[in-house]
Formats: sequence, structure tokens, C-alpha cells
Amino acid sequence: MSQDTTPKIVPNSHVQNFLTLLFADGGGFLAQLQVWTDLVGATETSSAGQKPSFANSMYLSESATADRNFCLGYMMNESGAFMPKTNLKESLHLYFMICSIELSCSMMAIVAATLANGGVNPLTGKRVFEQIVVKNTLSLMASCGMYDYSGQFAFSMGFPAKSGVGGGILIVIPGLMGICSFSPRLDNIGNSARGVAFCHALAEKFSFHTFSAIRLVWSKLYHGIQRICF
Repeated sequence: MSQDTTPKIVPNSHVQNFLTLLFADGGGFLAQLQVWTDLVGATETSSAGQKPSFANSMYLSESATADRNFCLGYMMNESGAFMPKTNLKESLHLYFMICSIELSCSMMAIVAATLANGGVNPLTGKRVFEQIVVKNTLSLMASCGMYDYSGQFAFSMGFPAKSGVGGGILIVIPGLMGICSFSPRLDNIGNSARGVAFCHALAEKFSFHTFSAIRLVWSKLYHGIQRICF
């Protein structure tokens, strides 16, 4: 089956700033308010009812130092990436608000565990995310969740993770557990230095790499077939 590989105006990496800006393109104030309400609501539900807070100082800082994001926004607007009649300033400020949602390390661990559990919160038993949302989210985390270190991280650790410049790393071991590490000192790429070191130690201690169990599974399948056939 052939697949269209023609370059698109909008790339498929939703954890990069320009795709997050498109997510914030809510089509007017009321629609953007709904985006904000839905996002905060999903965050509260996935963290077992613990309410996220809003870091106003972060919002003001993001707004005051947003030259690159405004530049990205105007370049995207010129390319026709936004919906017609988009108010770029409103979309950017919604993006800054989204960047300023604040959760504790334990809350983030519950969110990670919800993703690891196929979208069902393991503490409440409530479904928060549909299966397709979990699949897409973990695919993006695995491929580009660690900034410019994503390729090496996927090769060495092999499990989905999302880093933040606040020093947190959201780690998902599908079907098993969710973890959040927090250590504010960043490396030269922008990931938590101790968080990355923890991920290395985790990968060395346990076979959590996506492809580490392939030989074991094939071996069990092969011996099972042998028993059936012979």
C-alpha cells in the first residue's frame, strides 16, 4: 500500500512549539476558553481529582520573552497553517497559559500511570483518554519528547518520555507504570540532567526498552509452535 510522502505545511510533531501553537488556535475567545477548560479538566481527572494550579509568574515571563514564538506564529500564518481569521495574539496568549499549568511531581506520576494504563486512571478506574489518544501521545513522546536528545533517548532507553524545562520528566512504561522525576538543573539540551541519568539507570536495571523483549517473545512463540507441531 502506497503512502503520500509529499511535504506538508504542517509537520506531524505535535510537541514542538509550532504545533502547540496550532493546538492553541481555538478560533475565537469562547472556543479558546473551551480549549483551556477541557485541558485543565482532563488534567484534573487524569491526576485523580487533584487540581492543577496556574503559575502567573511563568505566564508573565513567557509573554515577555516570546519573540521566537511570535516569529514562528507569523511565519506559520504566512504559510496558511492557521484557520481563517485567527487572532494570532489571542492564540499565543492561550499557548502561554497552557505552558503555565502547574502540577506536582506526584500528580504528574498519576498522569503518566493513566497513559501507561491505556487511558484509564489506575486510582479511580475512570477512563480519561481514549485508546487512540494514548497511542498517538505515546508515539509522539517516544519519537520527539526529549528535545534534541530524543533520537539517542529512543535508542538507549526505548520508552516514551516527555521532558520539560522546569526540570520534570514524565516517563511511561506501557502496561506497567508511570513515573515523574523532578530535578531542576538542566543539561545543555534543556533536559533535567539527573532525570536523564535516572532514565539511564532505569534502562540498565530493567528491560523496559520497547524492543528488548522481542527475542524472548519469539523464543516462547517458537517453542510453543514446536510443541504443537511435533
